[in-house]
Parts: sequence; structure tokens; C-alpha cells
Amino acid sequence: MPSQSKIQGDIRYFGDDGLPLPSPQLLKIVRRDFGNRLIMSVSGKDSLAAWLYLRENGFELIPYWCYDLPGCSFDEQAHRYYQDFFQTKIYRIPHPILYAKLRSGKFQTPDSWARLKAMNLPDYDYAVIESLIAMENGMGDNYLTAVGMRSADNLMRYRLLRQQGAVGTKRRHFYYPVWDWKLSDVRAILNKYDCKLSRSYAYFDNTGNGVDYHTLDVLRKHLPDDYARILCVFPLAEMEILRFEKVGKTRT
Repeated sequence: MPSQSKIQGDIRYFGDDGLPLPSPQLLKIVRRDFGNRLIMSVSGKDSLAAWLYLRENGFELIPYWCYDLPGCSFDEQAHRYYQDFFQTKIYRIPHPILYAKLRSGKFQTPDSWARLKAMNLPDYDYAVIESLIAMENGMGDNYLTAVGMRSADNLMRYRLLRQQGAVGTKRRHFYYPVWDWKLSDVRAILNKYDCKLSRSYAYFDNTGNGVDYHTLDVLRKHLPDDYARILCVFPLAEMEILRFEKVGKTRT
């Protein structure tokens, strides 16, 4: 068993090699320690793969979806599709980063920012969202949220999993059920159940989209109705396009 000093997570969920336990073994231990009912954070292909994997192993999932850009057609379409596909309600919640941008006055006029400040938008994170969902569903404090994070996705996630593990309950009660899967594993289970990806993948590399030049430019060129909706929420967002096209990506 690895030394606790080398890791920050719960040593019970690590193997002798210093890595989190393999996903099949971890699944059995999670069921033993936390029961058969999990919250599910839904976003892109990896979370869908995790949802399918847990479903075929008999877990009951309570899913939620955080949207980055309000009212986008591909998100609306995906939400309807996945509710029908999985035959369950999916909570829809503004992404914490979206509210942080609105509270900061990003791309707001003086008038629009004054209105937003008067709304006193809440400051919260994933841990708060999931604790409220657990409370609403009578799950008590001994709950986990399944998240589709894979170590093979990038170096930052690999390091995070090495340090914190695939199960944690210090603040956010997280569980990464497919942490050791490869992209081929994700594709295989999506194909097995004929689960389609969000239309956002036709335009972006992932489902998390900010109010940046690339996102705005794609919406402006291909999804003008969505672009108009974004300008209703961030009325000065076109300044980002002007900045990028006039002075370049990194200059202000």
C-alpha cells in the first residue's frame, strides 16, 4: 500500500502501485461503502460513458447538467434527447462559472451590470449543487457524485488523479468511475448503446464553452440565433471579436 504522504486522497481507494484502484474493483467498493444510488454530473462524452457503465452495473443515477451559455439550441436539444434516452429527469443548473462571469460584469454595459448586481446572484460551486441535490433526494451525507474524468484525457487530470484518487469526500463527494478508460473504451460503450453525442461536438472540441473569441465566432457564423441569445446576456461580447481580430489573441 502506498504511503499516505504521497497522496492527498483516501488511501483506502488506492492500489499498491500508488494509483487509484482499477475501475471494476472501485465500482464494487463504492457500492459497498456508499450504496447503489449516485448523483451524476452530465456534460460530454466521458460522463455519458460513465453513466452507461454505471447503469449497466445496476446503479440508480440522479443526473444534473450545468449549462455554460444559456438558451443555446444544441444544449436544449441535448437535454431533451438525454432525458428521453435515459428515461429520467435531468436537473438543469446555471454553471457556477456562468454566474461568476455575470457577477463580475464581464461584457456588460453599465446599465446591465447594475441590474445584475441588484439580482445578487449566488456564489456556489459543484459541491454546493450536489449537496442540495443529495438533500432534496434524501441521500444524507454519505453520497457520491459520479463524474466522467479520465486520466488519459490530459496530463493535468492524470496528476490530479494520482494525488486525490478517484473517490473523495472532503468537500466535493466525487467518484470517477471511468478514470482509467481510454478513448476507445468510451467510444465502445457509446456505440454499444447507440448513445449519440451533443450537436455541440460538431462545432467545438468539448461541451464546455466560454464567452471567448472561438465560441463567439462559431456561433456568429453557424448559429446566428444562438449568437443573438448570447448578446442578450453579454451585450458587449462583440468587443471580444473586435479585440481578437484587431490586436490578436494575447494582446489587450
